[in-house]
Amino acid sequence: MILPEDYGLGPDDTLAFTHEVSPRPEFDAFWRSWREELRAIAYELRLRRADETDPSDSGADHGVASVRNVQVGCRVVGDLVRAPNVCVVLHGAEVDPLGEQPEWERAVEASDASLCCVLLRVRGYAGSRQGAGSLAQREGFGGEGWITHGLESDDDWVVPLATADIASCVLAIRKRIGPERRLSLRGESLGGGLAVLAAAQLAQMSQEDGTADPIDRLILGLPSLGAWTWRAEGAAFGMGADLLARVRAEGERGVRLLERAGLCDSVAHAPSVRAPVICKLALRDEVVPAPTAAAVFNALGSEQKRAFVTPCGHFDSGIRNARRHALFERLGREWMTGDAPDVIMGRWADVLRDGDRPPPAPASADGASDG
Repeated sequence: MILPEDYGLGPDDTLAFTHEVSPRPEFDAFWRSWREELRAIAYELRLRRADETDPSDSGADHGVASVRNVQVGCRVVGDLVRAPNVCVVLHGAEVDPLGEQPEWERAVEASDASLCCVLLRVRGYAGSRQGAGSLAQREGFGGEGWITHGLESDDDWVVPLATADIASCVLAIRKRIGPERRLSLRGESLGGGLAVLAAAQLAQMSQEDGTADPIDRLILGLPSLGAWTWRAEGAAFGMGADLLARVRAEGERGVRLLERAGLCDSVAHAPSVRAPVICKLALRDEVVPAPTAAAVFNALGSEQKRAFVTPCGHFDSGIRNARRHALFERLGREWMTGDAPDVIMGRWADVLRDGDRPPPAPASADGASDG
């Protein structure tokens, strides 16, 4: 078996990898303007009527208003009215129709009443194409070409607009459920990078407005969109290949496009994140280069954060790797619904780096296992 590239780094060096990002001078002004545009949205989660269904994916049964007059679609799984824990779930570059949910989403749907998940589709993806189109520049899986849409212009690039889609959804749900119930944000790969951007800007906005951060907990898996200048020096795979191929094809003009990508470098945004975080990192990955995901995690400003390690990321390297990914799903479920972050981190401390079995279940008040 030929494993993914390790970029000349051993396991410890991969996990400790950092990357210095020097944002463009207009970085702060751009995101201040972005937050002002977001503030103008009437945050509301609405059930879509039959005549409002997005034909690209009818499984998106709810809609949320976002910037530039785009309605993004989502699917509510569980009881949003009563569930004490709610999670906004983001997707990666390749997605299944919302009506054909992946295994973990079906498990959520079949679970108890403690958790409601809102499965969001950012603009351009099936379920969120009304007013936006597909935004994919080539035929193929998922969102091929999506990341380069509008890259020529700061104001029209799809990545900050998709970040606004997520932020609008988070704020609409926080408005619906009130301040007492727990609200988490979860994203993997592309969704993980977008989650960092959205969490960072919502934290900034809350600080400016003197309000509480709407996100209580953050769950990241192999977060992308980080360390673009480092990635530009080597081979590229996945969605990052689309962006870097565009940069390289433009010659001298590509330098400006790479600078523009820095506006949405998740490493640059990570220090503004404040919510407690658990993050899945891989020792080897080429789709989201493993060192860049670690750089995002290491830059997070959260006081409470822990990394959960898998041998490989976007690569099936065997049963041990599969078990580690499955174990992270179990940790994620507990993170969304369980004890205080420090208590959960303490329970899982011995299996964050290795192992294929969860820690013993916490004891209930009468001394019995909560199972």
